[in-house]
Amino acid sequence: MVEGQTDFATIHYRGMRPDDWGGLKPLRNPGRGFMIEDTVDISMVRELFKMGLDSTSNIKTAAFKHASDSITLVHTTVYLPSIPNKPISDSALKWMQIYFDTLHAMGIKCVLHLTYKSIPGSVKGPKQADVLLHKDQMQQLLLRNKDIILEMQEGLLGSWSLGKNVLADGYKAATQLMLQNVTSYSVVSNNKEVGDDKKYSIDNWRNVPVGPEQLTNDKLPFSADYFKSYSNNIVQRPLFDYIRDHLGYRIELQQLMLPAKRPDNSPIHLKLELINRGFSTVKQPCSVSFVLIDPTGMVYELPSDADPTTWQPFASGDVNFKPVSYFIEYQGKLPLHLIPGKYKLGILIADASTALQYDFRYDIRCANGNVGWWISRDKKYGINVLTSLTISK
Repeated sequence: MVEGQTDFATIHYRGMRPDDWGGLKPLRNPGRGFMIEDTVDISMVRELFKMGLDSTSNIKTAAFKHASDSITLVHTTVYLPSIPNKPISDSALKWMQIYFDTLHAMGIKCVLHLTYKSIPGSVKGPKQADVLLHKDQMQQLLLRNKDIILEMQEGLLGSWSLGKNVLADGYKAATQLMLQNVTSYSVVSNNKEVGDDKKYSIDNWRNVPVGPEQLTNDKLPFSADYFKSYSNNIVQRPLFDYIRDHLGYRIELQQLMLPAKRPDNSPIHLKLELINRGFSTVKQPCSVSFVLIDPTGMVYELPSDADPTTWQPFASGDVNFKPVSYFIEYQGKLPLHLIPGKYKLGILIADASTALQYDFRYDIRCANGNVGWWISRDKKYGINVLTSLTISK
């Protein structure tokens, strides 16, 4: 029972089923999932400007190619000047700002990797003085764009390479992604390109079916509805889809407790239970609010102190990986001057940054088949619609 509320109702929610509308498609959620890749060589910026190249064509092309996987992340490798005593030019820093502005315009974030190319004819890396100089030059740029940078990979020194000709067992990969709380994974590396006849891991995962029995045996997270049709038949899914859908967080609402009757505009108590079916938690700071949407589309926020970055899929040390329940609560008055009538009641999980808070592309959509997804006409809100609520005089 909700504390202080003796007359209440409970609304139950379920996960997404394969035959729900869009049930086989990925949920587009910020800061998680498969990511594309891009490379920026700061020393080449002047040549790029001279040639009139579109500096963002790589990410736009890759995002279009993998649009069916609802890409919201790009892994960006930035090569800093490797010539000794060479600072980053002002034009390069300005171009990098254009790059971050483009990511914002596309509604995506980046995983940033700062590194150096190897110096021809030398086995030594950059000098410490050069590294410190470049860090100082980049600091203000990175702070200014911290809303777009989901995370930075450590390791400014040295070059790196990735072998792409190893077939990884998909089930073992999924287990490691879960155990290591992985948020994102490249959809470009170890994936087949057009005209390539070799076999790659991701291409292989697309052809491996997965069902609830295998995942239960491996103690991997999933909702029973993920495989269950309306007729209660089990629908196997490609292993690729399962990994794609569970990288990072996958928030699934469980039930909402609210007053059964409200004869007046007295204080209200709302309590929403949820679990996280994903491999990891939400990385970006978020603000969470219950919202009321009036018939004209006006949104009224009822703020909560819930913190999505604490919504871990399972408790630390739990060898059974049992999902943990979390709660979003609001207890207080409704906004003044509400016009009597029927309102949509929803939950808004928005990016906490000032730059992204009112951009629906950075709002979190819950993985429920019986919860609506409402986008405001001005594109400021992406709201999970829970139920309707009648406001009386």
